[in-house]
Amino acid sequence: MVTSFFHLLSDYCVCFDDGMITWDGHHHAATGLHVDNEKVPELTEFATQGGFDDLNDYLNCFVDGFLNNLVEADEDLIVPRSAIHEALYPMLREGDLTGLVLADFCGCNKALVIDNPAPDAYCVMYDTRIARGIPQFFNLVTRMLWDMRQGLRSQQGASFKVTFVSAKNVDLSMLVVDDVTDVVGVQEKPGTKMVYSAPAIQLDTSASDGCGAASAPAGGERPGNAGGNRKVAASEGDRVWGNAFSVALPDGWIVDSDPSQKDTFVLSPASSNRHMEGAQVLYSWRPETPEEMRIMDQLEVRRAVIRTTHFPPINNMVPRGLEYHEVQGDGCIVAVVQVGVGLPGMDTGIGLEFYVNPLYRDNDCMRVTFYSWDRNRVDEARTFVDGLASTVRLNKVEPLSWDIAFKKCFETKVEPEEFRELAFQGVSLLISIRQGVYTSAVYETSLLDGNTALDRENAGLKALAQLNADSERYLDRILDAVDAQERLYGKESSVDQDIRSAAANVIDVALLRASNCDLEDGRNAEAILAPSEHMREIRARIGLDPAPAPVAPEKKAAPESKASEKKDAAPAKEKKVAEPAKDEKAAAPEKKNDVVIEKKKAEDEKPQPFQPKSWAEDETRDRVYALADRCNEMRGDYFDAKANKARRQRELDSIVDDLNEAISKHDLYRSLEREREKLTCLRSDLDDEVAKYEKELQSFGLFDISNKRKTKKKLSELAERIKDVDSSFKKIEGKLSKGSSELAKAKVDELRQQESDARLAFKEAEANFEQIEAERDERWAKLEAFCASVPKSDRFDECHWNADWQVRQAYDRKRKAKTDPENKRLAKQFAQTIDVGEVFTLYDMMDAVDGIDTFSKAGVVCYMYDRTHSLKKVAPINNRTAYVLTDKRFMDIWDD
Repeated sequence: MVTSFFHLLSDYCVCFDDGMITWDGHHHAATGLHVDNEKVPELTEFATQGGFDDLNDYLNCFVDGFLNNLVEADEDLIVPRSAIHEALYPMLREGDLTGLVLADFCGCNKALVIDNPAPDAYCVMYDTRIARGIPQFFNLVTRMLWDMRQGLRSQQGASFKVTFVSAKNVDLSMLVVDDVTDVVGVQEKPGTKMVYSAPAIQLDTSASDGCGAASAPAGGERPGNAGGNRKVAASEGDRVWGNAFSVALPDGWIVDSDPSQKDTFVLSPASSNRHMEGAQVLYSWRPETPEEMRIMDQLEVRRAVIRTTHFPPINNMVPRGLEYHEVQGDGCIVAVVQVGVGLPGMDTGIGLEFYVNPLYRDNDCMRVTFYSWDRNRVDEARTFVDGLASTVRLNKVEPLSWDIAFKKCFETKVEPEEFRELAFQGVSLLISIRQGVYTSAVYETSLLDGNTALDRENAGLKALAQLNADSERYLDRILDAVDAQERLYGKESSVDQDIRSAAANVIDVALLRASNCDLEDGRNAEAILAPSEHMREIRARIGLDPAPAPVAPEKKAAPESKASEKKDAAPAKEKKVAEPAKDEKAAAPEKKNDVVIEKKKAEDEKPQPFQPKSWAEDETRDRVYALADRCNEMRGDYFDAKANKARRQRELDSIVDDLNEAISKHDLYRSLEREREKLTCLRSDLDDEVAKYEKELQSFGLFDISNKRKTKKKLSELAERIKDVDSSFKKIEGKLSKGSSELAKAKVDELRQQESDARLAFKEAEANFEQIEAERDERWAKLEAFCASVPKSDRFDECHWNADWQVRQAYDRKRKAKTDPENKRLAKQFAQTIDVGEVFTLYDMMDAVDGIDTFSKAGVVCYMYDRTHSLKKVAPINNRTAYVLTDKRFMDIWDD
């Protein structure tokens, strides 16, 4: 949370415009903040998910709570303007450098980029010019992070790690024109250090050599760690360890963290490695995958997640992918994704970036950046990244979660329903990712020049065909489990037959056919999605398809061979030539040639898919109207399902709240009853003591005054204690008069049952909504693809290529088709009540016609008159707008 506002500044989502930061001679103050209008919806969603009321609440929290009251209030962050190099003055606001201005450096062409790759760990990427031109720069940034953390109770006074990574930002040269030399008090790069307290800022002009880590540790750093965490590669055996995997340290590179620590690391080229200057390798440690998501450990699923993340059809605030390929690592497969660098419209042509992701259940990855490299060095950068990826080795390799669960089907007897559930778990995720695999492949192909809509569709189909092939190894294991159950139950057992039926159902669903796809063109779907030879063997083995006939040796005179050739050449003629007569052997070659000729004719006569040429074509408009109408057909079902899901969620939340309240009451009543039992026992003990002392008092003699006085004092004290006990007992009885633990327990049991029912209802509503949403998104994607396939033309507005606009137009057309006849009827009915030239107002229309009951409806009728040039506005009557009809010819034009 501390770095989220810095990200907004670095990504140009928000910024401080001129005049929004004021100077009073000693401190700055932020009086406003500019927000990019295009980012408002995304930022609002981000703020509400973070627990804020709205976007203003989030921004006010950071500007007022963190920047103005914490960072700017820190007097030690003030650096006199005269102590800073003059070349950096364009980056400064009026006056000295303060904490607020230092934070604003994140918005100065990314002079400062602060990332939070792991809890209590920060990576600061800075331009080397500001480190040379600002004294105590590293301590200033570290102290600013310390101040920001004091706003969160969980991080107050807690230690953290900070890593400084140097870079040279080309965009900053627009502000910093002149060269920057070292100022008095400049610090050496500390690399990675632990911070245990707020670093001291010592602006001593005599310390011309700064506060380097070799001479004295920076404030808050443990002396034992100073300067001891950098290391130069000594041999090929050196490895750098992260949380989930390790890599070999390239020759000529240094690591800025202890290689034995398995969390994060940053690799940089050594000073002698000039050729690789400007490159960085950052290990990104991400939170551990939740247990319920760790079942997604199949290689194919991880590959799909990575591709859909970086190649989405819509912006998901993740770097867009440019190219994807895989490298064989050290005992694992590694995905390498090249992503775009720079903001749209502001790309300088400089910089390269790659993500390296092992295909495993953990989310950790490496970012390899070349921010100062020209794009023409992309092949060199990719070669380096591939070499680094080939050394990736997982720290821990575990068997697939499905293999562990499915092992039961090989060892013991299982019921058919349980077998079906276990078997389906092996392919269910592969089925669920089909849409994402297709969409990402289509988008990835669209990045290539010269591709057509058919090329994109074929690329998506090939990705789905590969997914079919990937599922074969899971289906083989399911069939092996079927054989194991057959040995346990016996081949003639009815249970074994049910298990075979369940397995056949799973295997049949796992195969995606062309008939299951709703494609715009689809001419190549049958060929691309045709099952492989091994898939046909799997289906034949379970009885879904007939077993393939054995391949007979080729014989020129064999009729079966001729029939087989003829069947392959012309499937449409299969029934006619299935059993050729023996006397047709001589005519077989001629018939084969005729079949080939007929096949070519059929292909020539096959209707070609429609290729739109312009929006001026009627067929183009008809097709887009039909696609838009299909999207609108889902409108009612979508909103109903969404509302039903929200309603079920509210019901579930209400029941959960009631359940928590009932549990609290039950605990309260139970504690009161226990307290009542304790008071009852205490009162009984006090009564026994009173009886004992009263008996003693009666046993004393007439002149034993001293003992009598002591006993009476004890009896008086006992009486006070009894009074307190009785008072407490009475209060407890009053509270228990409203209920008991037994009644509360019954209420808890009832609410728990209601919660179970409500949770089940919510899951059903959620599943229904997701199904409808997926179908709606699929129809929407088809409309977007068709609109994008229409060639651009200056004669038509950009809105024609916008799917949202087409859907709204279709909705308006449909609504207008329903309302226009009614509006025309009302217009004719009112026109019959007045003469041409007679003055009227909207009130007169509402009084004259029953159907015109609102000002809005009256205004619509006037608009109908105006469309036929039959209406004229005249002088108002009693401050009411007045009109006259100029003619009534529209009554003959409009249909009844």
